[in-house]
Amino acid sequence: MGNGSSESRSNSREDGDNEYMEGSSGETGRRYFGFVKEGGISFDEMDAISEISQRTSLQNHDVSERGEDQTEESYELWRQEPKIGAVKLEEHFLRASCVLEELIEEELDRYRAKYTQPIDLTRLEDVAKFLMPDSAPPFQLASVGWLGDWRPTAMLALLMGLACSSASFSDPAGIERTVSELTREARIEEAIIDGELTEIQATCILNLPFAFIGTGNGLHGAASSCVQAELQKIKRVITKAQQLRFKTLETVVRKVPNPSDAAEFLMAFERIEGALHQYAAHHELKRGGVTFSVKRLGILDSA
Repeated sequence: MGNGSSESRSNSREDGDNEYMEGSSGETGRRYFGFVKEGGISFDEMDAISEISQRTSLQNHDVSERGEDQTEESYELWRQEPKIGAVKLEEHFLRASCVLEELIEEELDRYRAKYTQPIDLTRLEDVAKFLMPDSAPPFQLASVGWLGDWRPTAMLALLMGLACSSASFSDPAGIERTVSELTREARIEEAIIDGELTEIQATCILNLPFAFIGTGNGLHGAASSCVQAELQKIKRVITKAQQLRFKTLETVVRKVPNPSDAAEFLMAFERIEGALHQYAAHHELKRGGVTFSVKRLGILDSA
């Protein structure tokens, strides 16, 4: 009985093993952990884990690569957007700067034409009309006038006042330094021109024989030549004054660091010039004109 039972268990185990091996060696084979290699060859638990790990790793790698590519592409696009915007802003700024500089040059050309036009002084009346033009009321001349137009240091004082009071200027401290330097230079040149004109006036008053001009005593030719010589001196002095006016205006515009500040000054200068003229004209109308008589001297009708 005991031997029979042992044999029976042994045969059953062998049959089971044979079934196990047959099942595992068949084309379909017994599935170990649900996996079968090609040809029906089975693999153990470690093979299954390794295969799963490899496949998962490959899938994750593919997904990771795609994700990295998309992230990189998005980042590049994100980086390019500010660059494109910056380029557009720079182009717009350059165009605006060019337009602003052109407008400044046009305004300077207008003042250049005004201050460099030829001066015709052939008679004493011409000098009086230039120094005290009919278009400028006396109040205007008394305020900023100097040899028929703006005193250069008055232009600079205007710019200094604007820089101190207006919030539209970008660099008030820089403008103040520039204006202070230009004011010192302009005062020296103004003093030189004033000295030359004073000398001419003294010569005209003390030395020229106006009483003998046109009296028929033979001194007409010599006296006329002296007068013409002094008129030419006056013309040179006034020309210097005109040149100094434009030089001051142009230097301010060139030396101001920011073109927008230069444009602001030119606009303010033109506005104040117009406002001052209107106020002076209105003031003249309210108080009435000033009349005076001029005594005739020789052939002189007026002065």
